[in-house]
Amino acid sequence: MDSISVVIPNYNSERTINKTIFSLETQIFPDFEVIIIDDASKDDSVSIIKNLIKNKSNYKLIELKENKGASNARNIGVANSRCDIILFIDSDVILKEDTVQKIIDSFKKYKGVAAIVGLPDKKSSFNNLASEHFNLRIYHNYMRLPEQIDILYTTICAVKKNAFNSVNGFNIKMRSEEDPELGFRLSRAGYKIILNKDLTV
Repeated sequence: MDSISVVIPNYNSERTINKTIFSLETQIFPDFEVIIIDDASKDDSVSIIKNLIKNKSNYKLIELKENKGASNARNIGVANSRCDIILFIDSDVILKEDTVQKIIDSFKKYKGVAAIVGLPDKKSSFNNLASEHFNLRIYHNYMRLPEQIDILYTTICAVKKNAFNSVNGFNIKMRSEEDPELGFRLSRAGYKIILNKDLTV
């Protein structure tokens, strides 16, 4: 139960995916696998990924021939995972070195929960106005939420695979807002979702 599968959908993320992978390499918790699902990118991100993960046995790259959206890519990632906990992040997320450890600790603290949700840090790692504004807006919105919530946020959230599969994963018909929608279905099915406000990326 202490191992995690990190699932990352990638689409045209050549400018950010290297930073995401580098941040995974700095994790103090060692036992995790990484599954990157490329959603038929048209840029150079696949070759960047291949170069970065070569000779790394805990990384897997799945290349899709047709772009079908992040929901489909994440579902494929889960189907190819070997661990009981699935950590979803985006291809422009930079993890802090204790991110995976905090997720493991959160599941031990909140026994019986199905999902742990984090939030973006107040300060963006990308120095542009749009990123900084987005991070601040989401950060302040989530800081006002209670500890138990009924939504997911796939920038940074972890879900137990058995709960994920029991509600049939992400809705592949949705190209946006698929993460809160999955959270609603998990909550309606009786699963508990915890917001850890100390889990920021």
